[in-house]
Amino acid sequence: MEYDVKGNLREVLGHLPEGVRLVAISKFHPNEYIEAAYEEGQRVFGESHEQELARKVESLPKDIEWHFIGHLQTNKVKYIAPYIAMIEAVDSLKLLKEINKQAAKHDRVIKVLLELHIAAEETKYGLTLDACRQLLEEGEWTQYAALGPNGLDVIKTTTLQANLDSLIPGLAAVCLTLLCCKLLKKKVSPIVIILCLFAVGIGGRLLGIM
Repeated sequence: MEYDVKGNLREVLGHLPEGVRLVAISKFHPNEYIEAAYEEGQRVFGESHEQELARKVESLPKDIEWHFIGHLQTNKVKYIAPYIAMIEAVDSLKLLKEINKQAAKHDRVIKVLLELHIAAEETKYGLTLDACRQLLEEGEWTQYAALGPNGLDVIKTTTLQANLDSLIPGLAAVCLTLLCCKLLKKKVSPIVIILCLFAVGIGGRLLGIM
């Protein structure tokens, strides 16, 4: 094994505050790395490719909680709906509708994070702050019984720090809107999820809040 997965995992967990859940990013990593983390007690893993995820679901322990962390095409939702616990990069109402539809077919509730596009890079996916707030306020999503909206997905990028001060008011407004919507729906379940590359240490993605 090229990396000391167990040692790295223990180090990362040792720095997390109480109540914070770790999502270990296992995409492109072999089963042996996931099994090593599993032996240390890690149960939540993130994947971003439907076919790779399907292979791992079949061959790894059934009590693993799988999260989909990459850009998800609408026509792929049906393949992961039977087992996925959370979809962390929802960037449109169309995708929300499809997740709700497929989750209902399997009598499941799938948790989701709304992905925000706050980076300057055009290659990044996600809702703008204004579009996200509008989606929440219009409220169509509240009719989707098979969805469990749990917060926001924000990507750390090289341009984020420079623009952070100007982004904070908009982020705060979106968070407040989401919290109000969740209170009205009585689905408040505070959570902070930190995602990291468990084999090589912390990096990449920032957080999903609430």
